[in-house]
Amino acid sequence: DSGLAENTVVIFTSDHGDNLGGHGGLIDKGFVHFEDTHRIPLLVRETNRQNIRHDELVSLLDVYPTVLDAAGIDAPEHIHGYSLTAEEIFKREYVVTEFHGLNNVALSMRTIRCGNMKYGWTCCSDELYNLKVDPYEKNNLAGKSEFKES
Repeated sequence: DSGLAENTVVIFTSDHGDNLGGHGGLIDKGFVHFEDTHRIPLLVRETNRQNIRHDELVSLLDVYPTVLDAAGIDAPEHIHGYSLTAEEIFKREYVVTEFHGLNNVALSMRTIRCGNMKYGWTCCSDELYNLKVDPYEKNNLAGKSEFKES
């Protein structure tokens, strides 16, 4: 009734996805490189725009410049994200995910996703998945000879 919906941008997101029992009953949010955890919800409702779904790789780094853009404020040059309300979405070549442990458990994990390929590293293991042919990440390619450096 107040008319705020016509002048309000709503952003819904989270800091991680939800495993929901995938990969053999796994329900914890950390300690894994799986898409269930890394694929987070990110919805932006703008006024005066059609519903559009983008399949490009985006990051939580994009939330801040999106808020600034929606408010009509130019983003500082030193930030790393891009506005999701821009006319054309920035096309990233890759995204990086980090995890540093939980509570009193220290752990260093890095994951990089480039197109359909996803590589995950921890101090004791490597994981490599081709998400196009293995969307549920059941076949770790990291130990396969055809994916090793020559």
